[in-house]
Formats: sequence, C-alpha cells, structure tokens
Amino acid sequence: MIEKAYGASVRGKMHIQNKLPNQDAFLVDNSKYYTLAVVCDGLGSKKHSRVASHRLCKIIKKEVHKRFKKRALEPYDLVTSIQSKYKKRIWPFNLTNCDTTCLFSLISSTSIMLFQLGDGLNAVVFSDDIVKCEIAEKDFTNETRAFGKSKKSDWLFKMIKKEDNTKYELILCTDGISEDIIDNTAVEFVHTVSSKTIGKNKNNPILKDILDSWPNKYSSDDKTIVVVK
Repeated sequence: MIEKAYGASVRGKMHIQNKLPNQDAFLVDNSKYYTLAVVCDGLGSKKHSRVASHRLCKIIKKEVHKRFKKRALEPYDLVTSIQSKYKKRIWPFNLTNCDTTCLFSLISSTSIMLFQLGDGLNAVVFSDDIVKCEIAEKDFTNETRAFGKSKKSDWLFKMIKKEDNTKYELILCTDGISEDIIDNTAVEFVHTVSSKTIGKNKNNPILKDILDSWPNKYSSDDKTIVVVK
C-alpha cells in the first residue's frame, strides 16, 4: 500500500424528501502497490444514474488493476478502455438512461495521476499549494460533461511526479461539496478535513459527520468525499 484513502457519501435533502436513493458512488482501493480513489456523481436527470455511478466505479477498479499489472498505464488509453468496458457492462440498461460524472486518482510509488470528467473537485495539496484537475477558463461551458456520450478529448488529466519525503493530501468530491468551497479557502479546507480523518476507509464516520453537518442549508445535492493521505 502506498497511501491510504478514506471516503463517505450521504443522500441529499431532495432525495431524502422524495425517498430516492443516493445517486453518488465512491470506491477506495488501498492495494500494496497503488492507491485508487474513485468518485462518481449520477446525473439526476437520468432514470438509472445510480446504476451508472456504481458500475463505473467497479469497472475503473478492474481496469486499473489489470493495466497496473501489465505496466500499461498510458492515461488516454486507460480512459478509452474504461469507456469501452462501460458501454458493454451497463447492459441491459440503455446508455441514454444512465449517466454519471467521474473523478479518479491513481497514486503509485512514483506519481499521482488525476482524471476528471464533469463537475466536482479532484486536487492535490502540497503545503500551501493546490494542484487541481480543472478545465481552462476559456474552455468553460455550463453543460455538464458526463460519461455516457463522452469522448477521450473530454477528459481532464494531470500527472504529478512524487518527490522523496514530500507530504501531500488529495481530495475528490462531488459538486455538492466543491461548489461551496471558495478558491482561497480550498487549501485550508483540505488540510482540516485530512487532519481529522482516521479510522474506517469506507463510509468513514468522521467524513460522514462532515457531510451530514454541511453548513450550506440550501444545498440539496447528494454529497461524496474521498481523502487520500
């Protein structure tokens, strides 16, 4: 195991009121040779978005494991393969009724790889510096990029070389959280959340408590967060 990932997810107020399930999904894989963190946010406008987010997490885990063993981790080949597997394994559901955003991070002994399709935050904090996987402002659009109809060129990717003894914290979260984080407080937020997080790696009670007590009372979205440290 390289580092350790912790995650939690809670239903938003709207889904609680309407007695609907959480459409977000997350996965953490703390293996011997790498750490994988995945966060998917099923689109509320799609009937089977929960299916999409959960299946995509599992597909990414399997594909990363297979390619890591073969040392075949070229980033855009990886996402192309994931897209191909998703279209096959979403059956018998129709692609038009299943959609999700996708963030994932892969940490090995030598590098940190960030992948992002759609909304949310996927970022690494080094001391007082934050590196985000984000779109250039000139390329910004209000349309949410999602997995079902995505192209390889829709993906955002960053690779960060790990330096010896350099400490860092990594965060992935859905837009139910990221939209409330002001840019100049992002580093402090990550430090604070990371410093509190210990214990279970899945459905971490500390992270769940942070999500349940989220200060924006008007936020109705499902909320999911993963911390790697």
